[in-house]
Amino acid sequence: MPVIKVNNSSFAKGIQRVLLTDDQIFDLVILSTCNNGNPEIASHLITFTDHLLASPPKKNLHLSHIDSDRMAILEEDSQPSSEQLAWSMAEQTYRRLAATIQTTITLALYDLGLVDSGINELHTATLAQEQSAQTHLIQNKVGCAQFTFFDAEKYRAGVKTWYKPARFGRGGKLESHSGWGCEPPLKTDAAVNN
Repeated sequence: MPVIKVNNSSFAKGIQRVLLTDDQIFDLVILSTCNNGNPEIASHLITFTDHLLASPPKKNLHLSHIDSDRMAILEEDSQPSSEQLAWSMAEQTYRRLAATIQTTITLALYDLGLVDSGINELHTATLAQEQSAQTHLIQNKVGCAQFTFFDAEKYRAGVKTWYKPARFGRGGKLESHSGWGCEPPLKTDAAVNN
């Protein structure tokens, strides 16, 4: 079906169609995929989603698997909030991955009501970064905190991050993660030759 566009916008429109009325919202959307903890996907979901659990930059798809067995707490007498459910799923997933995985682990829980004030600005800044990088291939995103436009106080509000750096390689030096994924910086010929 080559005429069907598959991108963040079409994805958001597709899941919004599940809602029966325009005033309904999802309490929680969970994206167990790579690179979806980013300003673009958040800006698409923000109008009809309270909380988002996703993985910012990833290099291996298997690391983005979010455990769903914690959803069993929905059947218990004490009904958890969507934030409590997402927190519980993230904690369990992080503990499982951290026990065996040597590469980077990053999960983030976004309270989209709290990130609302800066998401459009952050999305605009990341779009400018992507255009300057002239990205032609799908690339793994990197933490937005390494860019000068990233204001940690402003853009970290409403974001809880579970992060473990890689035990080896380039990503092992970072001790924390912003929770937001951006396109990697443009590699110049000089940078490539050094």
